[in-house]
Amino acid sequence: MHDDAIYEKPMIIIKIILLIIVIGLVIWFMAGVIIKHKEAKIYIKSKTGIQTFTANIAETYEARAQGLSGTKYLAPDSALLMIFPHDDNWGIWMKDMNYPIDVVWLNSSYEVVHIEQSMHPNSYPRSIYKPKNTARYVIEFPAATTSRSYLKIGSKVKIDIR
Repeated sequence: MHDDAIYEKPMIIIKIILLIIVIGLVIWFMAGVIIKHKEAKIYIKSKTGIQTFTANIAETYEARAQGLSGTKYLAPDSALLMIFPHDDNWGIWMKDMNYPIDVVWLNSSYEVVHIEQSMHPNSYPRSIYKPKNTARYVIEFPAATTSRSYLKIGSKVKIDIR
């Protein structure tokens, strides 16, 4: 009978520790989900004034790799904002795309460092588009957006992340 008592107390302590770990992991996971951004407003100067885009945000590796692949279209006032963890020459592909897009790379100060216009779906797999300078953000716009705007290398883009 005394042998069982020896093991009973450590088992209770182990169960309490495991419960604390599980609760901590749940809180940590939920905090990560809550702070993920859902959308952004992007403002660029165009020939008709300031143009506003509502952008979905891709800030995980999986979301950035997916990008707009498989979507049927991108509305004229929509975009995809990819947020990367650090500055680099991030490449963009057109895998499983159904329409052409314009892509703009921005540095950490939201300045345009590279622009690709009308990237076509049939460019995959032979082409991966990369900026000449490092970037932190990549915005995928509907095709012809950049030709109707005043965006050029060095332009500032205003982004309001919500």
